[in-house]
Amino acid sequence: MPKVLLILKLGVMGSSNIHLSFAYSSLSENPKAMKVVEVDTGIYCPVKKLRDQSRLQVYETTLCEVTKCIAGYLTTDKRLFKSSIQYSLFA
Repeated sequence: MPKVLLILKLGVMGSSNIHLSFAYSSLSENPKAMKVVEVDTGIYCPVKKLRDQSRLQVYETTLCEVTKCIAGYLTTDKRLFKSSIQYSLFA
């Protein structure tokens, strides 16, 4: 395990901004489930913070390659975002 990830996992550099940047860059590569991000980076994916900042969206829902359960695959790649414009309440 790389030293940076080991340090983050042990909480020596427990800054949430560092966790956000690792999760953001991992999800920008391709859509991943939270558990896949955790396995890849060694940190828990801070989904709520990224979603609150509108920097994250669910790309698809399918079986997670790690847990084998149905999970939302998340992305931070703006090109993969679905349009969220709602023109009327009842379409």
